[in-house]
Formats: sequence, C-alpha cells, structure tokens
Amino acid sequence: MDNSETMPRWLLAHRGFSTGMLLAFPALLPFSGLYNIPLLVLCGLGLWCLMSRPHEVLRDEGLRLLLVLFLCIWLPMAIAAVDAVDPVQSWRKVVSFPVFFFAGVYMVRVLRCRTDLRRLLVGVWGICTLWSIDALWQFIHGFDLLGFPLRGGRASGVFFPDLKLGVVLSMMALLVLEGMRKLSERSAWAVLALIPFFAAIVLSGSRSSWVVLFVVLGVYGWYLFRWVEKPKARGRAVLRVAAAGVLVCGVLAYTAPQAVSQMHELVAKRAGSVVHLLNGDTDEVDVAIKARLSAWEAAHRIFLDHWFNGVGPRGFRKVHADYASASDPYVSIGRHLHFPHLQILEIAAETGIVGLLGYLIALTVLMRKLLGMDRVQLARGFPYWLAIVVTMFPFATYLAFYSHFMAALTWWTIAVSTAGLGAVMRFGGGGDESLQQCAGYR
Repeated sequence: MDNSETMPRWLLAHRGFSTGMLLAFPALLPFSGLYNIPLLVLCGLGLWCLMSRPHEVLRDEGLRLLLVLFLCIWLPMAIAAVDAVDPVQSWRKVVSFPVFFFAGVYMVRVLRCRTDLRRLLVGVWGICTLWSIDALWQFIHGFDLLGFPLRGGRASGVFFPDLKLGVVLSMMALLVLEGMRKLSERSAWAVLALIPFFAAIVLSGSRSSWVVLFVVLGVYGWYLFRWVEKPKARGRAVLRVAAAGVLVCGVLAYTAPQAVSQMHELVAKRAGSVVHLLNGDTDEVDVAIKARLSAWEAAHRIFLDHWFNGVGPRGFRKVHADYASASDPYVSIGRHLHFPHLQILEIAAETGIVGLLGYLIALTVLMRKLLGMDRVQLARGFPYWLAIVVTMFPFATYLAFYSHFMAALTWWTIAVSTAGLGAVMRFGGGGDESLQQCAGYR
C-alpha cells in the first residue's frame, strides 16, 4: 500500500497548500520577522499530526532522525538555562526552540511523495535564483529591484540592510543544487541559473560563505561523478556552466567595467586579509579577521570558568566584556560581541561539556546514518546528509547558532533533509517503483 494512503486525508487534499507553506518560510526570510508566520502555522500542523496519529508518525525514519538531532541540541540548552547568566533570554530560547521541531514534524510528513519533494527543491532553487539576480542587479546598478542601495560595496539584495544574503544562500546551496539537478533532467540549460547564484555569494563578501560554497561544490562535484547516473552528462553540464560563466564575465567586463573593478576590489579586500594568517603576527591576524581571535580567546575563558553547562544560550554577549582581554578591539570602544564567531566555541561557552557531548552525539548519529546506507541509498541520500552536516558544521563562523533567525533556517533545512533521508532509508534499497516514487525518488 502507498505510504501516502496512511496520511490524514486533509494532507492529501491540500498538498499545494502544504508545499506553499513550506516555501513561504524561505521566501519571507528577508522581510524582518514575517517568516515566523508560516513557521508557526507549520508548528501547529505538526502538533496536530503528532496528536492525531502519534505512533504512525514516530515510526517514520526521517522523523526519528530529526527527533534525535533536536534533542541532542535542545536538552543541553535546557540544562544550561538552569543557572544562566541571562535567565530570561536563555529560557526564551529553550521554550521557543520546540517550535522548530514541531514544524519539522509536519514537513517530514508531507515531503514523502516524489512530486512534493521535487516541487519543494525546485521552489527553493527558484527563490534563491531570484534573490541572486536581484543581488547582481544591485551590485551593477547600485540598487536592487526593490530600490535597496548597495551597502559598503557588498551585495545585500533583498536582505538589506542586513548582510545575510551569502549566509542564507550558502546554507541552502545543497538544496539549490539538488533542485537544479532535478530541473536539469527536463531542461539541460537550467544549470545556467547557477551562475548568478554563485556570483551572489561571492559578491555578498561573506568569507565564511565562500568557504562553505567551496567545500559544498567540491564534495557535491565528487558525488555527481562518483554516484549519480550518467556522469558524462553531468560533466557536460559542468562544462556548460563554466563556459557560460566565462562568457558572462567577458560581457560584463566589456559592458560594465566599473562593476568588474568593484568586484575585484571587494574580493581582494575580503580574501586578501586572510593572507595575514600565514605570518606569525597574531595582532595582524586579529585585525585581519575582525578581532575573532580575541573572541575565541574570550569564549575559551568562559568555557573554562563554566565548563559543565556554560553560561546559558545567548549568554556570551552578557559576559563577553568580562572575559575579553584588555586589547580586545571591541571592548576598547565600548562594544561587546553577541557570539564568538565559531560554532563549536559558542556551544562550549554557552552550554559547556553537556552541550559539546550532545553535539558530538548528533554528529556521531549522522556518521552512523551515512555508514548504514547501502550503495543505492548512498547514491540517493548523500546530498541530504551533506546538507545537514553543512548546517551543523562545527567550524562555521557566520551567525549565532542559538539565534532565532539562524536556528529557524538551520532546522528548516534539517527537516527537509531528514525527510529526504527518511525516504531513502525506507525505499532506497529497492522495492516497488511506485513506492520509490512516492518517497520522492525516480
């Protein structure tokens, strides 16, 4: 029997609504807190699913993985909040985090059929492509399609005045690449949309996003040539993108030389500072990476003083000035950092050994999940596994791990990815073709 037949009828009758709500979340990310509206709706629907059919829902492979990952992060947060330095803020985080899990319950349940998962991935690809084109327009003309100006030579696009564009695009890169791959099965030229996507990440000026994109492209490229069928066709697609990219750069150099000059200046300024890491002068290194070494030292001191359960979620900003060195460039001008710009250190400082243990368990579960896949499952599920790893990468430096925006984006991405992995584990190894298609695979 088709697994979709066991789902509540209203889910089947309103699949268009379900996909629309799932896509409404990323679509509304640039507009202040509007993304909370679909998030809360998804949370309510997830609660309804759990209350109406708890045993059936909990038998879902993807949902069990989502639950384990969530508890590994959330339980240490609750323990750390007991004696947090900012109890109000910490408990707000602890109480609000389950919203992400319940929203994920609904997402995992509705992303079980081939058309739904494909539609979502293509939708994410479309949204990110529109953002990217808008950011390119902003960089070339000085303002985007909504009239937002270029800020500090870095493209912010629809996220103006925040510089979150590169972070969001890089975190969604795996989903965008999978959406492109599915769309390219019908139109080989769909891959050309990756040109503005890559360009927008570069022009965002976010070094951490550049690193993430570089790693994603390297690993995903290996995956395409190693596991995906028709590697020659994939190779031709890569060459097509490269050739078109060279052509676009040539056209831009001829028609908009000023924009090309600005791009060169931006990349040289943002990437050139990292060269200081190669010399032995820690002061130069500190200035080059925006005082992050000082922030890491402060986080280390906080961890040593609060080694068991940390200072509580979002407590780093409360005590940063107390643990920063006298030469810290932020403290010297009367400012404090909100997070230490390194995910593993943020977890250590704010949730202590308990948080690090939970985080380690989560990474171990992910590794065991990868090693437990057979060849067919690995060929179909690796991109989703990699998407989860990217969101939980211990050396990420972009945004605060426990902040509401970052947590919402992280858990939305994890929910989509666990839905895909759940389908792979159910049907990836073989079985009836109709079941495999309902799981979201060819």
